[in-house]
Parts: sequence; C-alpha cells; structure tokens
Amino acid sequence: WKNIDDVTAIIPKEHCKAQEGANDFFAQMDLIILSPGIPRTHAVLEKAHAHQIPVWSEIELGYRYLPKDMPIIAVTGSNGKTTTTTMIGEMLRHCNIPAFIGGNIGLPLCDYLFFPDHEKIQAVVLELSSFQLESIETFRPHVAMILNLTMTHGERYSHLDEYGAAKFNVTKNMTSADHVLIPQDDHYLVSWGKKQHVELSLLPTDNAKNDLEKKYNLSRFRLKGHHNLKNLLFASRGVDLLALGAVSQGIQRCIDEFKGVANRLEFVREIEQHSIYNDAKSTNFDATLTALCSFDKK
Repeated sequence: WKNIDDVTAIIPKEHCKAQEGANDFFAQMDLIILSPGIPRTHAVLEKAHAHQIPVWSEIELGYRYLPKDMPIIAVTGSNGKTTTTTMIGEMLRHCNIPAFIGGNIGLPLCDYLFFPDHEKIQAVVLELSSFQLESIETFRPHVAMILNLTMTHGERYSHLDEYGAAKFNVTKNMTSADHVLIPQDDHYLVSWGKKQHVELSLLPTDNAKNDLEKKYNLSRFRLKGHHNLKNLLFASRGVDLLALGAVSQGIQRCIDEFKGVANRLEFVREIEQHSIYNDAKSTNFDATLTALCSFDKK
C-alpha cells in the first residue's frame, strides 16, 4: 500500500488509526497480534498492557490452531537458523515424514491451516527470531535448539542478557519430557540452560565432525565451514529426538544432496581461477566473520 487511501479501500476508515491515537484504541481490544518489528515496550501498547490485554506474536496465534499432539522443532540462535531449519526439513522429506516448515522463513505458522493436505502433516519445524519469541504465551516445542548467541539487534536490546532472555523464552512452557539442544562448549548458553528446569542435550559442537562421522558419511557434504558441521549436528540430533521413525538413510541422503540456502555462502561460479561466493544473508558481524573463516588460509 502506497498511502492510507489504498488501505481504506479494503479496511473501513474508522478501523484505521494513526499512531498518535493508537494507545486508547489498543486499550479496547480483546487481543493484539504484534508484528515482530514492533517491541512490546512501544508507547502505543502502554494502555493495552495496563489493561492486561493479551499481546501475542503470530507464532502464538498459529500454535493455538495446531493439533495438540503435533511434534514441533523450534530453531533459534543468532546465526545459522535458516540453514539448520532447512536441513531439518530436507531430512524429514527424505525420511518420508510430511512436515510444515516456516516461522521466520517461508510461511507464517498461521498458514498451516491453508497448507495443502495439512491434516497429513506429522511435524512442524520453525525458525524463530527473538522478536517472535518475546510474545509467546503457551507455545511449547518438543525440541528446541539454541544454536549460538552473540550480541545483535542493538536497536532492540541494550545488552546480551536481554537478548538471551528473549531467546530462552522458547523454553518457558517446556517440561522435562522435552529437549533443549545447546552447544556444550558455549559456557554462556549452558549456564542459562541449567536455570530453565528442562532436559538439556549438550551437543559436542567443538568436535562436530568426529561426532557426526560415528553415524554418517560426510564425504559428499557440500557446505563449507565448521559452523555448518555444527548446524548439521543440531539438525540430525533434532530429527532423531522427534522419534517419528526417521531413519539414518534419509538423513544421509540429505547430507549427500543438500546444497545449502540461497545467498548463504552460496557458490556462484569460477572467474579466472577465483571462486565467487554469495553471502548476502550475512546480516551481522559474526555471520560475516564466520563465513570468511570457512575458507582455507593460503
């Protein structure tokens, strides 16, 4: 929409409010679904909070419409979420387990009900940002993974503990029957995890290749960098923990065939003996540095 007239052609003008008058308007609502880009602390929500009006993310709304026994994997962290979520989806596909993949990538969770043959879906895999996780209420994944945590979104969080609290909100409704996967060599995440009263699965990400090679052949794995071995370790362990009958042959097929995510350390072509890679999805310093460190020093 280019202007307010475009909006009011679809939505009655009396239902559209300028930001200046939104505080009183939101205080009259039964429920507010918050765009991830708007912080819960925004001034237009002050009266809504004062009146204890529920403020949910779209993830919470979509969760309310899932079958109660639907297995859910939630993937969060500062970097690697998209690659890991996509890997999990490919593993499940190769294991012939129909899954819905979405959240912070692809489809919103609310689109589950409009997904073709959604009644056949056996698992939901979600990439989740800290912004989405700030406004969950009852959302409960069966497997949650926090891949890493480095300070980003300084416009939203004043220090790492605030950012970490938003990430660990994914565990707020989980129980000892569920699993939280975190890297065992990340002392900050391990310390946070031990306070959450949930079952922790500490993954040996500092030795990911050796751990993976106990079960899988990595000779055809195409993704560069140790960080992608970490992502693969998280993905394979998460699929195993779903206990949906996934077989190692299906996971191995994903390892052999997965080409990576578009714009994420994506090989483009060779030009005069130089290899060109597209890493446009590196949106913060750590992601860019990790990508650069994936190349052999010569």
